[in-house]
Order: sequence, then C-alpha cells, then structure tokens
Amino acid sequence: VGHDRGVGARDREAAAQQAAARGFEHGGLDLGMAQHRARAGRPRVVAGAQRPVHYLAIPPSMFPVVINHLGDSGCAQNARIIVEKPFGRDLASARQLNETIHEAIRDEVVKVFRQIRPLAPADIIRGQFRGYRREAGVAADSSVETFAAMRLDIDSWRWEGVPFFIRTGKMLPVTATEVMVTLKRPPMTRMAAGTGNYFRLRLGPQVTLALGAMVKKPGEAMVGEPTELSLVHHPVGDEMSAYERLLGDAVAGDATLFARQDAVENAWKVVENILGDATPVHSYDPGS
Repeated sequence: VGHDRGVGARDREAAAQQAAARGFEHGGLDLGMAQHRARAGRPRVVAGAQRPVHYLAIPPSMFPVVINHLGDSGCAQNARIIVEKPFGRDLASARQLNETIHEAIRDEVVKVFRQIRPLAPADIIRGQFRGYRREAGVAADSSVETFAAMRLDIDSWRWEGVPFFIRTGKMLPVTATEVMVTLKRPPMTRMAAGTGNYFRLRLGPQVTLALGAMVKKPGEAMVGEPTELSLVHHPVGDEMSAYERLLGDAVAGDATLFARQDAVENAWKVVENILGDATPVHSYDPGS
C-alpha cells in the first residue's frame, strides 16, 4: 500500500488551525481548586465561548460534584455536558446522576427569570374578545384578559438591547406556537426597505423552520421584495400533544419541563407590578 508522506503534515496543519479557532481549559479533580473556581467565576476560555462543551472523563463518583461546580460558577450557561462511560456505578446512581444534570439545566432557567426586568404597565397590552362575558361562568363585568402582548428585557450582557415580544390569546385567527427572530437591519440599504430579515421557528401544530429575507426583484431597478425559504416543514403527524408529553414525563419522574419553586417565585416577581387592573382591557373581535 502506498503512503503519502504529505498526509501527516496536512493533518498536523489542520489540527493546528482547529486548535487556534477553539479554546481548551483543563480542569483537575482537586475539590479546593474546584470551589475556588466556582467562586471566581467562569474561566477565561469558557467566558468567551458561545456554547462551551464540558467533557467529563472522570470517575462516575465525581460527576455530581463537578456538575454542581459548573453550575455554581456559571460555566453551565448555554453549555453541553458530555459524560464519559460508565454513566453511574449502577441503576440507582445512574438515575441520581441524570437528576443532577437536569437540576443544573433548571438552575439556568431560574437564572434567566432572575435577570428579566419586572414589567411596567407600559410594557403590556391586555385584550378581551367580544362575547367573552356571555360565556358560562363569566361575570358580566369581568376584566379578565383573553389576550396579552408584552415586551420583556433581560438585564445581562448577552441580551443587552434585545427586546423579547410575547403575544398570546384566545379566539385569534391562527393557533400556533411560533418564535420569530428578527435580525438587525443594516445601517444603509436600498433594497431592504420595510421588514428586515428573520428566522421563523414554528413549533406547533406544524413544525417549520424558515428564513425570511429581502431579495432583488427581477429587472434593472434596485428594488427588493420579501421572500421566505422554508428549510424544514413537518405537517401535523403522530407527535405527542403537550399534555401527553407532560403527563408522560410526570409518570416517568422527569422534571425537566416542570417549573421549580424558585422559578415560579421569580416569574411572579416579573409580573407583580401589572397584576389586577394596572392596565386597561381592550375589546377585540374574535378571529381578528
């Protein structure tokens, strides 16, 4: 079999380029050092990473300790944790380790709630569809909203200046769970007048991943028109409904999708200022 002497050199060069584009932080198993790092915050390499990966090639007995320290130091934020086999020492320890990992994930959810700025009356619009007060069991003078639109701001360096708009309600023209990520418009442009580019992620009832952009119309004029490229589209199939998944997780003892008490309390702190009649309720027509 022939041998290409240049292959090894090319591999080393490619490896060097990959290493230069990535950061690596070696961690030991000394508990004192781990506690020190937890107090000191994220290491330099991890602090600049968008999606750090923590590869735990350590004894199974150390998994819970290291994972808890990763959460305490903030290193688990947007991170992926890879656990080297064996996953635990037996069935009971494997289940305990799985619970520890899920707890670290849920800790990150609580951190986000703590960083959400409390809502003010100017941040929310409430609505009630016409005919709601004629529903069985509804008071004739009810001010309960059937629609809400709000703006949330997260006080963190990562989301500084990025508003989150949430809209939900009953008797709307479309029933869907959808996330729209609107990209910032370029400072100077001729073709992108109007709506900016965006990513659209519809999570239900259909599953769709789409990219919206302004493209130049055919012809000599520098005029753009909006278009959408559907990257993924799955019609309604045999997927479990939200309640099926929730009840299934409850039976299985998987608490990942359930709210923890501190998460519930911090969520209430976000909306505390706009409860009751802090804002007026506007009427809207069903299907509008």
